[in-house]
Amino acid sequence: MHTMKDYYQVLGLLDNADSVVIKAAYKALAQKYHPDKNKELAEKNTFIMMELNEAYGVLGYASKRKAYDAKLVKQRGAKSSQAHNKPKENKTNTNADLLKKINDNEMDEVHLVQLFEKLFNKPLKISHGWMNSYSYKDSEKNVSMSYNQLREKLVQQLTSI
Repeated sequence: MHTMKDYYQVLGLLDNADSVVIKAAYKALAQKYHPDKNKELAEKNTFIMMELNEAYGVLGYASKRKAYDAKLVKQRGAKSSQAHNKPKENKTNTNADLLKKINDNEMDEVHLVQLFEKLFNKPLKISHGWMNSYSYKDSEKNVSMSYNQLREKLVQQLTSI
């Protein structure tokens, strides 16, 4: 069975994302990964841009998105019926993969925040500015941290699991 690319995942979005959000995500990622932005990574970024353009070429147009969503639902239905036959993923390998992505700066801010909220079961408040900061409630006190501290906390948690 041919597996379709998950264009929502390529753009880092949920399946129910609004068209405005899709466009904004595409623009932000296109600016971040444009080959002209970083000449040393031009070849890698060219590939990433091809993926982004392909994803937006489908999700950015209502009729194409509707057809894609129908195929995606069908594919996911087939996958879920086959899921019970697959061996379970080793949690250690998953953590190692996440650690590698964090250390190689392959996870963007949104994914780091989502991972933190999932691992610590605490919502993060993001204070936007020149440098974003993050805070959460621990017992009755507010804990604030920088982006680097957020990354360090995630690494510590993933290595302790």
